[in-house]
Amino acid sequence: MQKKYITHLNNWFLDKIRKPLVLRGARQVGKSTLVRQFARERKLNFYEINLEKAPLLDEAFATLQVHKIIARLESHLQREIVISENSLLFLDEIQAAPHALAALRYFYEELPAIGVIAAGSLLEFVLAEHEFSMPVGRIEYLHMQPVSFGDFLRASGQDFVADKIRDLDFDETLTPELHAKCLELYDTYRFVGGMPEAVAAYINNPRSEVRIRNIQNQIINTYQDDFMKYARKSKLHTLRTVYKKIPSQIGEKISYANLSREDRAINVRQSVKMLEYARVIRCTYNTTASKIPIAALADFEFYKMYWLDIGLLNRLLKLPMHLDDINRDVLDSGPIAEQFVAQHLPSLHEPSEEPELFYWQRKDKTDGAEVDFVVQYETDIVPIEVKAGTSGSLRSLHQFMATHPCRFAVKLSSQMPSLNPVTHSVSINGKTKKVSFILANVPIYSVESLPRIILQIRSRFQ
Repeated sequence: MQKKYITHLNNWFLDKIRKPLVLRGARQVGKSTLVRQFARERKLNFYEINLEKAPLLDEAFATLQVHKIIARLESHLQREIVISENSLLFLDEIQAAPHALAALRYFYEELPAIGVIAAGSLLEFVLAEHEFSMPVGRIEYLHMQPVSFGDFLRASGQDFVADKIRDLDFDETLTPELHAKCLELYDTYRFVGGMPEAVAAYINNPRSEVRIRNIQNQIINTYQDDFMKYARKSKLHTLRTVYKKIPSQIGEKISYANLSREDRAINVRQSVKMLEYARVIRCTYNTTASKIPIAALADFEFYKMYWLDIGLLNRLLKLPMHLDDINRDVLDSGPIAEQFVAQHLPSLHEPSEEPELFYWQRKDKTDGAEVDFVVQYETDIVPIEVKAGTSGSLRSLHQFMATHPCRFAVKLSSQMPSLNPVTHSVSINGKTKKVSFILANVPIYSVESLPRIILQIRSRFQ
């Protein structure tokens, strides 16, 4: 299901200067399964240790003496660890043995022959609570997301559709039949989402709506159980309150009062950050985006929130798998479409890069101009508007294009793909300014193809 990560692992494993690799991601996004699959495919000598089940090993890692550590690991496994280029040591739930993180540098320096992968779901909390020197420059990261729409299609046998979406070209006509099929599958993904266990249940039985809902409920409950691991008892009530309210605030500029009117703003803010650290939610931050890098121009006090996975959000909102025409308006609301996009925008970057999301909003309180997402792809700043249906005003986008050095913009919606020149008059500080740009109408289900689409558009300016 996660082919791009398998490719990344292969490249890492074959690197002559191979550093220990730390997998980052929320619980149950498939980190452990990915490593096991990788070890099977390469037929490696595989040694897996779940450090939550072996907490005493932390004292061995604290020695920072690799050969002593190996001896303790062998004692735990009750078998010899073969140190060779064909061996892989997997330290799962590494947050349960914090000193193992610091010890990774010594595996790199003293035992480079053996590959080492570590995985953990709550690493940010460990790093905040422990004082030790992190192995900066001695480890690599791989940031894992839920199964993408493209991987979902391939896993469910829709390779033809996945290829057509991947190879989207504005010069080739997308047939109405294929477009309708893509929207139908997008609708299915909206319910199933990208948590691997839910995807597997769908693949085994596409009609297993109850089974999928049960899996999603279990994951949601697991995240709530995790609260006890990283929140003080005095903060648990606030954290639970915020957790339950976030689904109703998807895509909205954060208001602590809307999340909890009973708690102090500082406590609500801490709860939001905890959920972000646990990667249960993802925040998108306001940026002026006036030049690159746009991240350097972000104001981290102003942000919006999205859930980890659209399927889990669907479950929290109690939406059914199949919608009638009345409920279709619920699905076609902006926040659901924005959630899908927010979940897939990390595809613009390598898995080794920390995912970042940004949006644009004018600070002028009398003007509500806002662009849903702004991305930087190489040297281009690209504004992205998300429209759930086929219509909707682009006034905010016109305002953005009139004040930013951008050559083109993207609209993600249920429309067929097209490239359209836009000329519009915009009022800026009481003066009228004429703005012209290329608007790329891109089907929302093609969001993963944005890197290729941006290159297509860029080539037209050369």
